[in-house]
Amino acid sequence: MLPIARLFGLAIQTPLLATMLGFALASSLAGREAARRGLDGNALVNALYYGLLAGVIGARIGYVLLNLPAYERDPLGALALNPTALLYWAGWPAAIGVAACYLWQRRLLDRQVLDVLAPAAVVFTMGLAIGDFLSGSAFGTPSTLGWAVNLWNVSRHPVQLYEFLALVVILVTLMAVPRMLPGVLLDGGLALLAVALYALARVFVDGFRADVPLVLSLRVTQVAGVLIAVTALWLLREWLVPRPLSPGPVPASVEGPS
Repeated sequence: MLPIARLFGLAIQTPLLATMLGFALASSLAGREAARRGLDGNALVNALYYGLLAGVIGARIGYVLLNLPAYERDPLGALALNPTALLYWAGWPAAIGVAACYLWQRRLLDRQVLDVLAPAAVVFTMGLAIGDFLSGSAFGTPSTLGWAVNLWNVSRHPVQLYEFLALVVILVTLMAVPRMLPGVLLDGGLALLAVALYALARVFVDGFRADVPLVLSLRVTQVAGVLIAVTALWLLREWLVPRPLSPGPVPASVEGPS
């Protein structure tokens, strides 16, 4: 793990760097894909940056509220720029809400935009996975495998890298489906496919995590992943382009008595 790297005498927080790099690549990919589809790529990229800013603010507010007693003596500490003091699940609703409002105002909030954002979201999540690996967050269960990593003097499954590899497979799949099977999915189908694949990946990866509580021998996120995957796959069936029925044999005409 390498939470801090020194470059030219400066201490750089590598998890934050990996996250920001992932976001930059994701926004660039979304802009290019939007332009390819004839959409306003600049507006879409702006929505992502506004969403990022709102997400950071929301995550910071959530962390402060959750740890309010710690800030009673030093209220100005709540304004400190500390990337480790963020509550991510509180930031996601703010990020999605602001980005959605911006797209709605620009009349870009539709299913086709969701398909554009799906591969970009995967790339951003890849940055988060690498950030977790560098910081030691989302750590795995003990392991004796040759590729186990040492964390807190215990050899553990590198679950962050498992997630990264799963995301690579998902990204390749999302990029290949429109080219190999054109016209198979209606607008929004690619986004649903991304949700289903990521949920299934979580079912596999989180089986090796040690920081998620268990419910009936399953991680909470595994249970959620199964439910989300089943729902997304059921909806995806409705997003398949219906194929026209092939005409059956034409019955021979029956002539009556002359």
